[in-house]
Parts: sequence; structure tokens; C-alpha cells
Amino acid sequence: MSDWIIENFEWVLARDDNKLNDLILPTKDYFTAPGGQDEKTARAVADDVARHLNIDQKFHIEPLPNLPDEIAHQYGQMSDIAGQYWHDTDEPLITYSPRNMRQPMNFIATMAHEFLHLKLADHEHLLPGGEAMHELTTDLHMIIEGFGVFALEGADQAGWSGYMTQPTCAYALAVFLKFKGLDAMATNSYLSSRPRKYLKVAIANVDRIDLPSVG
Repeated sequence: MSDWIIENFEWVLARDDNKLNDLILPTKDYFTAPGGQDEKTARAVADDVARHLNIDQKFHIEPLPNLPDEIAHQYGQMSDIAGQYWHDTDEPLITYSPRNMRQPMNFIATMAHEFLHLKLADHEHLLPGGEAMHELTTDLHMIIEGFGVFALEGADQAGWSGYMTQPTCAYALAVFLKFKGLDAMATNSYLSSRPRKYLKVAIANVDRIDLPSVG
């Protein structure tokens, strides 16, 4: 997994002039969307996420039916559908669960994941691991694109880890921080205790390896 994670970082660096995106944080410096749980707020959050991912393509965003909590989960599943991406060459569609907006970090992570489907749509077969690892790769590239804090904390808010486990997310975030010359202090105030512990272990492991140089 470590080799696969680093290979994906190298793939992005080779395409983007050997530079990584900034670390995105849940502050007003990065998000202009107002508080709330309505469709206008959801669209504003989506626009902020798309801007950070350098996506300028038009897109639609629509809420899924907002079922009562008692019937929103299917037996044997840990969560309801947080979001889905529907590909269209001209104007793709992203759908989301309004319930997910109760957890802002998780909602932003969901938006980032769905937009990464759009950003990677033409490159699935070129990415390390190929099309068979597409969902896992999408989770990873959310971290590579600067949304690692949301990936870790959002999963903790939701009570599940998505396609990638939290220890693996933490390892990818630790690789990102090392590439960027940052330490845990850049993230700790935005993470709860369990994600912080995962990241502390991951940073210790990543400190033992050499990463390719970044220009």
C-alpha cells in the first residue's frame, strides 16, 4: 500500500509541474459557503470544493430523497448513500444526502470524493492500480489534492472509513505533509483524538522512508 500511495503522488507530481495542491482546512480562508443545510449552502460548498480542485467545468448538484432516520439505512450496511457521481461529458451530476450536511467535515469530504471522480474520469486506466482500484484511488487522490484533514475527520464523524481505512488515510496524509514540509501541527487542531492518533503513528512510519524530491 505504501508503494501504491507514493506512486500515485508521483503520478500527480509528474502531471502538475512537480507541485502539490495546498493543504485545505475547514476555515473561512478556504470556504466561503455560509452555515446551513439547505440546497443553496450545498451548492456553495460544492463550488468551493471545485475551486480548490481547479475544476471549472459546469456541473449539477441535487439532493437525494431525505428519508427519515429510522428507514434511511439498509440492513447490513453501515451508512446510507452519502453521494454519487453521474458522468456526463458536458455537465455531470453530483447527488448528495441532505442528512450528510449535519456533519460538515464529512459532507466536504463527500463532495471532494465525487469531484475527484470527475477530475480522474479520463485517467482511470493510467493511474497506478488501474480501473480495478478506481474507488480506492479516488479516496487517495482526495488526500493528494489537499483534502486529507476532511478525509480523516469526516470518516470519524460518519463512523465509517469509506473505501480506504483510516490508518491508510492517515498514512497518505502523512506522505502529503512530508512532501509539503509540514508537520502534525498543521492538522491537529482540526482532528479529533482518534484521527490524531492514527496520524501520529503514520508520521512516524513515513519519517523512516525517503520520498522523491519535489521541485
